[in-house]
Amino acid sequence: EECGIDTHFERLCVIQEIHHKTEAGGASRKGSSDLYCICALTPKNPQQNIVIQEAELSAAKWMPIDEYLSLPFYSAEDTVFHTLMTTAADVALGNAPGLKVGSFDLGFSYKGKQTVLAAAKTSDTIEVVVSNL
Repeated sequence: EECGIDTHFERLCVIQEIHHKTEAGGASRKGSSDLYCICALTPKNPQQNIVIQEAELSAAKWMPIDEYLSLPFYSAEDTVFHTLMTTAADVALGNAPGLKVGSFDLGFSYKGKQTVLAAAKTSDTIEVVVSNL
């Protein structure tokens, strides 16, 4: 929506559930939960121009997936952001059916774990990991 691209919904790739137990995400978030969802979309017209919603974004561009996944925020393995983005890429490219739940280190300067519901690598695998967040 922030880029003005008219799309077709393909599938839901990843859902991250975040429970805000402290004020680290802002005082108003303490005691609340968020769901962060990544969906695979296909542009209805691949020649559409990106139209930035300036109140939301300062820049936007099309990027090769490998370039995007190599950005520092997403390339740190075994972190929640790496898991979210690489799994979403696998699903969007048709390489990852099914679901799994995992608990991953948040990474960077954050301590603790985050739970991620994501596409599994094989269609017959459903893995459930329970952790204290």
